[in-house]
Amino acid sequence: MAGRGRALGRFRASLATAIGLSASALFLRGLSWVPVSAPLAAPQTGLRLRRGQGTARSGHDELVLRAVSTFGATSVGTGSALGQLQGISAVVPDAFNFEEFEKLGAKLAFASSKTVLEALESETWPNLGDLVEKALESERCAIDWSEEGEGQDCFLESLFAQVGAQLLRRVSPFGQVSTEVPYVALATPAMALRSAERMMAMYSDLGVARGRVLLRVPASYAGLRAAEALSSAGYAVHLTHVYSIEQAALAAKAGVSAVQVYVGRVSRAGGDGIATAREIYDTLKSEVSGQTNVPSLIAGSLRDMADVSALSGADYLLVPPSLLQELRELPGLPIGAEGLPALRHSRVSGSSSNKLSPFLCSPEDFQSSLSPMASKLLTEGLAKYKLQQASLDELIEKVQEFLR
Repeated sequence: MAGRGRALGRFRASLATAIGLSASALFLRGLSWVPVSAPLAAPQTGLRLRRGQGTARSGHDELVLRAVSTFGATSVGTGSALGQLQGISAVVPDAFNFEEFEKLGAKLAFASSKTVLEALESETWPNLGDLVEKALESERCAIDWSEEGEGQDCFLESLFAQVGAQLLRRVSPFGQVSTEVPYVALATPAMALRSAERMMAMYSDLGVARGRVLLRVPASYAGLRAAEALSSAGYAVHLTHVYSIEQAALAAKAGVSAVQVYVGRVSRAGGDGIATAREIYDTLKSEVSGQTNVPSLIAGSLRDMADVSALSGADYLLVPPSLLQELRELPGLPIGAEGLPALRHSRVSGSSSNKLSPFLCSPEDFQSSLSPMASKLLTEGLAKYKLQQASLDELIEKVQEFLR
């Protein structure tokens, strides 16, 4: 193992000398061919741990991470717009930036293909190459897995666990990390469960408790079936790529912990992103009426201050760097009746999607339930998801070849 480490070090140094980049940045950037320009669209922050609420389960305990009214920025006065916003929503930087996470006192981080690729692009993670090396040396991935192809998935899972464990050192003691499930593992619920089991074992090896990990899954037909299986097994699930109330209803029925809606993407596609987020919020409350386990709403892809103001009070707001700076400079946030806090205590009756179930409907039924816009956005989102993972798979394969 020591020999392989020295060889890898020589490999980094020779490439860095040839191209003129830092060794750690080049090690991964030179082996990754997918350019990254979009901001990190991942989930949450500012949570407080409570028992008896929510859906994040750890062992035999049910530990809940739900947004509460005091999140408290570590470096922003409550008189600023950002400070006020943090009093009613968990504010999360919508781009990879260690410094921003620490400034906000973030309580959630994201271990995903996009996180790794953005870290490569920013060159702000000096030991990222070392994490890849550690992932490839995982003894758990040396097992001859019974299902063909799961060995390669294991190396990707190991990388996410290494990245997630590092990120958790940047967040609060009650923070969580949302960790991507490899796309291939979503083929069947059984494969998703094996993937979750492997990642949780890896996190445990790194000293991370199960209650600090969310599993990130897209809201496709296969993803919803996987989410239901994972939730039933006691895992906390973060469902992404939600663009419709039909997906939200199925998410609630599957028992997920958090649902992420993309406000700007919906608006750019010709829809009303704010209205969609509100409808999804309503749907989540409707589907779990009378229960304590209401999925958290994560509002991402926010374009401007109007989006932030209209969705203030959502459990989590993913705010891009430019808006974070604007929020710091404003003396106060104009939060009116259009915000979401009042909806938290409203009674919602009925459901628009009772006919659907991720366990009973066919893929065709699921697809036909989506609007053309939601179907298009989901297809585009899944394509990016697969492309980003393909980049990391190629990286892993090239490093493996070099180390042989």
